Amino acid sequence: MAVRAPQLHLTLRAFCLGAFVFLGRALEEGDDLPFSFEEHVQRAGPALYEYRPLVRTFVESRASALAGREDARIALDELLREPAAAIFARAHAGPKPSEEQALFRTVLVSLLISTAEACGGFDWDDRAFERAYATLEHSLFGASRAYAAVAPLVGISVVTQVELGGGIRMRAAATGELAHHWP
Repeated sequence: MAVRAPQLHLTLRAFCLGAFVFLGRALEEGDDLPFSFEEHVQRAGPALYEYRPLVRTFVESRASALAGREDARIALDELLREPAAAIFARAHAGPKPSEEQALFRTVLVSLLISTAEACGGFDWDDRAFERAYATLEHSLFGASRAYAAVAPLVGISVVTQVELGGGIRMRAAATGELAHHWP
């Protein structure tokens, strides 16, 4: 993979490696990593079972401890130097958190979770990090951007999606969708 921002890549990799060590140590000291156990029934043949670690919950519950680490501070400093990261974080975090909080949650924690999910826990895999980083870098430096807005159209109802032109379309809202996105 051709890395567009080598210093950012190195810094974020160091943060993720340090977080893996920190979280792995928490597991060694007795913290529990929750798992999901799902049955996938097939029409013909035996059922398949999936046993997945719920790393998102585990990481998010320890986010404040991760934020206080020196490698997180260094990664945030590097992200603050990258204008595309600030735009990305503000677009995904909403207006309330500070710039550093937005960068931490939307970039650092998200990258860590993506890497850990691809690893199936906290056993480091370089390829998993590289894939997660490539996705992040594409989001930050990609050639195009896609934006979405949700607005209620009072008094109008549709059964199927209607193309209005210019990439704008009207569709029925899912239950709770507007409330979820409302400030």
